Amino acid sequence: MDSINRTFIGVRVPPDLQLVVDRSLLLLKRKPGILDMRWSQPQEWILNMVTLGELNVGSIARIAEALQMALKDQPSFEMTMERFVGLPNMIQPRFAVLQLTGEGTQTCIDLANRLDQVTKTMTPMRDSKPFQPNVVMGRLKTESEQLRVSLGRALKMPEQEAIATWKIDQIELLVSTASTQGVGYKAVEVFPLS
Repeated sequence: MDSINRTFIGVRVPPDLQLVVDRSLLLLKRKPGILDMRWSQPQEWILNMVTLGELNVGSIARIAEALQMALKDQPSFEMTMERFVGLPNMIQPRFAVLQLTGEGTQTCIDLANRLDQVTKTMTPMRDSKPFQPNVVMGRLKTESEQLRVSLGRALKMPEQEAIATWKIDQIELLVSTASTQGVGYKAVEVFPLS
């Protein structure tokens, strides 16, 4: 029987940037009002451009071929790891995310939309939320208005310098993995950008 994998198109945060982000995240974790959060581990930090759903090995191979063509002449681009914000909004967020901004933001949005269209016919029905470049850092474990308001207040950090610049020079076809260290992502295929 063919195994089923939760599959994504995106980019894992590289180890050198994980250290920089982790230092900034520590400041957020220490703020009053950060309660009952499930923080993502560095191996879970990805810029998730397209969630493809649960796919078998044959489907993943077909998607890899399509991505090879779609990314053939795609240039690399840079984004700024700006700051931590809340989703779906800053007043009552459920998630804390690392916001990505800068010159390459529109390139990233356009690329994610194009990859979504290229792969849509090869995957099961999937949610089509507008893509925004970010990396999920954590989420509330318990849903309550009080906890959401507290998280929103904590995320309103005073203005600070941007965390780092991230050069996106490859796109990855990823499957989720589970181990004793938690959930992570393994690249099935890596597509270097020009």
